Amino acid sequence: MARSLPDRKAQEWQQRLYRFEKSRHTINEFCRQEGFSPQSFYLWRKRLAQLRVAKQPAAQSPHTFRPVRLLPGTGVGEGRKGAELFTLEGERFSGLISANID
Repeated sequence: MARSLPDRKAQEWQQRLYRFEKSRHTINEFCRQEGFSPQSFYLWRKRLAQLRVAKQPAAQSPHTFRPVRLLPGTGVGEGRKGAELFTLEGERFSGLISANID
């Protein structure tokens, strides 16, 4: 089955970015030599980076943020300057945090 136009375009830009990384040219020089604008270069570099992040499974990412809701009066003690202390347990973190809750 033939690839769709966006897939072919993305693959074409991946190859261009690879060639740029191997070249010793500035972005402007490379774009001029290849026949496209620096704006297109920056746009596609950003798009492809976002695609890589979107395809990366969250479990493999070492820096994953998880929402946490801290409620007043539910801490395990009092820290410095009146902050409440909370114990958090998770797959990648286990420890004590200090939070000021308004």
